[in-house]
Amino acid sequence: MKRTSFFGFSLLLLSMLFWGCEQKAAYIRLNPLFTDHVVLQRDIEVPIWGKASPGEMLTVKLGKAVYEVQAAQERTWQVELSPRKAGGPYRITVSGEKDILLKDVMFGDVWICSGQSNMDWPVERAANAEKEIETADYPEIRLLKADYETSLKPVEEIKAGTWETCSPSTVPEFSAVGYFFGRQIYKDMGVPIGLIHIAWGGTPAEAWTSKEALANFPAFKNEITVVENSTQSKAALIAEYEQEMELWRQSLLASDSVYPLWAQERFNDDTWRRAYLPTKLEDMRGTESTGVYWFRRKFTLPEDWNKDSLTVGLGKINNYDHFFWNGQQIGFSDRNFINRKYKVPSNLVKEENTLVLRITNLSGSGGIMDNYSEFSIGDNQGNKTLLAGYWKYAPSVEASDVPKRPLNPIRAGRPTVLYKSMVHPLLPFAMRGVIWYQGEANASRAAQYKKLFPALIEDWREKWAQAGSQIGDFPFLYVQLANFLQRDQVPRNDPWPQLREAQLQTLSVPNTGMAVAIDLGETNNIHPANKQDVGKRLALNALKFAYFKDTVYSGPIYQSMVVEEGQIRLTFAHIGDGLQIGKSANSTEEKLRGFAIAGSNQQFVWADAKIEGETIVVKSPLVRKPVAVRYAWSNNPIANLYNKNGLPASPFRTDDF
Repeated sequence: MKRTSFFGFSLLLLSMLFWGCEQKAAYIRLNPLFTDHVVLQRDIEVPIWGKASPGEMLTVKLGKAVYEVQAAQERTWQVELSPRKAGGPYRITVSGEKDILLKDVMFGDVWICSGQSNMDWPVERAANAEKEIETADYPEIRLLKADYETSLKPVEEIKAGTWETCSPSTVPEFSAVGYFFGRQIYKDMGVPIGLIHIAWGGTPAEAWTSKEALANFPAFKNEITVVENSTQSKAALIAEYEQEMELWRQSLLASDSVYPLWAQERFNDDTWRRAYLPTKLEDMRGTESTGVYWFRRKFTLPEDWNKDSLTVGLGKINNYDHFFWNGQQIGFSDRNFINRKYKVPSNLVKEENTLVLRITNLSGSGGIMDNYSEFSIGDNQGNKTLLAGYWKYAPSVEASDVPKRPLNPIRAGRPTVLYKSMVHPLLPFAMRGVIWYQGEANASRAAQYKKLFPALIEDWREKWAQAGSQIGDFPFLYVQLANFLQRDQVPRNDPWPQLREAQLQTLSVPNTGMAVAIDLGETNNIHPANKQDVGKRLALNALKFAYFKDTVYSGPIYQSMVVEEGQIRLTFAHIGDGLQIGKSANSTEEKLRGFAIAGSNQQFVWADAKIEGETIVVKSPLVRKPVAVRYAWSNNPIANLYNKNGLPASPFRTDDF
């Protein structure tokens, strides 16, 4: 047996000791919420926390203030910085076996920006985006954007980038509503602003709520049980789901009896109808908005094009599409409402080519929905031509017969999974309040939302309090759903006004404010581009509830009604400087619109309405004995009641039919 020399043994021992010290030192770290450029909440104690080796003594320094703490056996540590006024920049050091330095730290106001896609919608896709980005130079506004992440168990650290100063290079992908809100608050208050962007498109409120808060909602019990009792790792669940998805993708074509015949290059489509693409399915003759439709056309390639590098763009398609070139499938997507772009292999390119598009739409509006300019074909030499024109088409499968897509076990819509991954790891980060834009995903469950949304608000406040935060019942400011979808020709009881009513009633929760957006939407776009006014209206609420300014922050809110002879008189809160028709004092509109009235038969008809002082009188010759009024009570109403401060009235109804 070979013997180790004393010199060799000494080197080995020193190496082990050095390695052990390095491992211990390397373990000291801050929670990822604390990076260079962070904004910490002014005027209250601010918790800062992280991890270190068990029992390690740490020193935290901020200017002349020194704080000492010992890491617990579970490796955690936390200190509370004394309250400071707005300002900076500061440097914070955390010292143990090594030093951690935070630079360019500001004290100001921190706001959490959360919800679904309209909060997630980036500045680069908002109205006037180019100019907004070019002028987004605000070094004292700081941005932190979280990654999209779900979890079946509560996590301690959020997955995110680092804090960044607001600039033309950092703002494009940040929440437009969040940025425009923060910019307005910065202009109004003149203090550094920190914005934390935690939003995810298509997510319902229950995904952002803890299991404790959902205990009183039986509808979520089974899913919560599945989530809580899951023993598989996230990686194992994803692997299993991907296998199921692959089988499902294969089944989409295999279950269609006309495949592969209708995809073939030389299939005879002479009996098919013609439709001008790009268009929506419901706008085509003899079609429904849902189901599976096949489209075919011939395309002759120009002689001077580069045949080795062709790209086909199909615009935005809802649900699923398959794309075939000369009988061979070259593209498939199962993502909703994104641009389709597919590369064409050079070996499939001929002088005359057959293009086949199969669209599957399962609910709502379908077909080619947007970005019609991208419905084109081009090469890498800059040649491009639109594919707009007449295509042959035929239906094959009804929506009810399309194979059901497997449910993602860690999907973002499951109850509690976003609370666990994106809200819980923020605790107990000190902040001023929350802005929230969500509700579209819950629009079909408005009655439930009347209890669910207040439960979410109280849940977040309670969780911050339990974590030791000093922020109390922080302001929770939210956006009422904007107008969307086709306009009603007669009064109806649509889903979206019911959800808006649930949001309106949530104002009964203390320290909440609502920005009405009933005039900011778009008929064919669930993501209206005007996020600037949304941010400004949220900021008005913040001036009231977070900064206690005496300001008009809301448009008219229905208060009471009196039935008079053949008419109903309405009174309102928040009339500001008075009621008016239209947003502007210079408006040329002469008639109030959006009012409907009903008698005891509960059949609503459009009504005449006029302003009389601080009240509105509503009547109709068709209703001799009225009992109820509704205003802006549709998915996409024409409604023009404002106060003279330019803020729109919230949709409402006086009945509980």
